[in-house]
Amino acid sequence: MTAPAEIIIHGLDRMEIEPERLVTRARGLDQTTQVWLSQDEHEFANGGAPPRRPHMRITECETRQSGGAWEHRIQASGFAGVRSSKRISSSLSEGEEGWDGGQETWLTRAPADFVRGAAHPTQSTLWCVEAEKEQYDDLTWQVTPRYKGILNSRARKRRITVGNQVVSSSVPYVLTNSIVDGEPFPFVNEYGEFTGWGSPRYSAIDTSRVVVTDTFLSTDPPPTDQLPGHLTPENAPNVKDIFSVPWFSPEGFTFNWPWGWSLKGITAERLLDLEVWLISITTEFVPVATPR
Repeated sequence: MTAPAEIIIHGLDRMEIEPERLVTRARGLDQTTQVWLSQDEHEFANGGAPPRRPHMRITECETRQSGGAWEHRIQASGFAGVRSSKRISSSLSEGEEGWDGGQETWLTRAPADFVRGAAHPTQSTLWCVEAEKEQYDDLTWQVTPRYKGILNSRARKRRITVGNQVVSSSVPYVLTNSIVDGEPFPFVNEYGEFTGWGSPRYSAIDTSRVVVTDTFLSTDPPPTDQLPGHLTPENAPNVKDIFSVPWFSPEGFTFNWPWGWSLKGITAERLLDLEVWLISITTEFVPVATPR
């Protein structure tokens, strides 16, 4: 090492004496190993930036005297290029119901990009709802953000329930059929046989109601302006509406409004202060009249 030391002494502050060994990683910090001669024993300090690598920090420096100079073998880690962040791991999911999202781990020199309310770096419809941060040095952080949002559009999650409601009449009823599409309706069994009666009788009428609850993600707010009122669910299921034909009269009945498909309930969760919603809408098929 005598000759390089003489060169340094005669005009150069420092000189690289071995080619740099640079390791770049897709899912980790890049690493460099450099060997230098200098006139200063403390030329390179841990935590400082190595030559040519402003986004890396020295993690180890082995120094020994060589002739009239000092030889430094330095190791540094960080970002070799201009990238500010690297994703180390990702666990994002699209559930059958509820928010899409999950957790990721990033190495970054821009921790402000991972704060509550920040959009995901590559998925613009996911947002950070919380983040854990660990600082490696003055430049590099490991962050673990949790995201919620909408990854892809998907069908609504639907639940259908039917509640049995039997109501007794206060006056005698006559249960007679009409002809609908060439068939008797509504007081028939599955074989088309008449099951009503032609003479007045006090009656217990089954007024079971079909209830549909749809859960979905939306960028539209919940339709609170529709309550109370009519709302037909998408792809509404078939129902048997015994009041769609005129077998009944106003006497002995209470008339309902809204009737038909009606909005009965809304549950909505807003994501942060964004126009992104997890919504459940409950609709019910209400007969136009109820026995009393």
